[in-house]
Amino acid sequence: MRADLKGLTIRGREPAGTPPLFHADSLIVGVQVDSFWGKKVSLRDVRVVRPAIHLRFNADGTSNLPILKPPKPESRPLRERLFEFAIHHLELDDGTLLYNDVRVPLVAQGDNLNFALDWGFTPAGAPLYVGKLTWQNFTLVARRYLPATSDLSLKFSLTPDTLQVDQLNFKLAHSSFDIQASIPSLAQPA
Repeated sequence: MRADLKGLTIRGREPAGTPPLFHADSLIVGVQVDSFWGKKVSLRDVRVVRPAIHLRFNADGTSNLPILKPPKPESRPLRERLFEFAIHHLELDDGTLLYNDVRVPLVAQGDNLNFALDWGFTPAGAPLYVGKLTWQNFTLVARRYLPATSDLSLKFSLTPDTLQVDQLNFKLAHSSFDIQASIPSLAQPA
């Protein structure tokens, strides 16, 4: 099966007149049924043409990311899975990532992308997103650098105003990086 969407836009909490959280001129998805009885489906090939991701974090801790309504305190789980997916082959063509006022080109292609995102709450009651991303054998084109095939594994947590990278493994042909990072203020990253 194949789906072809044109002009896909996903809005967050951005003010009117500003770019949406996500927009793509075209999204082409090849779907494969892995198990009819087990209701398991995988994404065979995904091509996103001119994706534009707009992330905005303000000094007061607000952002354009959607806020999920918390469940009642007595029924609130520690963490709940928002989504999980696997893509056999992904292509991002002629895209951009806009973080506050910094624009970065986004062009990539590769195989075996897996992404899972959970959400819950910090002990103080703030929303908490916990994610895990792996992408094998992908090529990322950034600025004027030569494209290089690499592998990526990332575990992170995100609150309305902080980002914690628990583990980032990035492997190139002859180099390997194992990184941990903390950004205490997304509005003014340091």
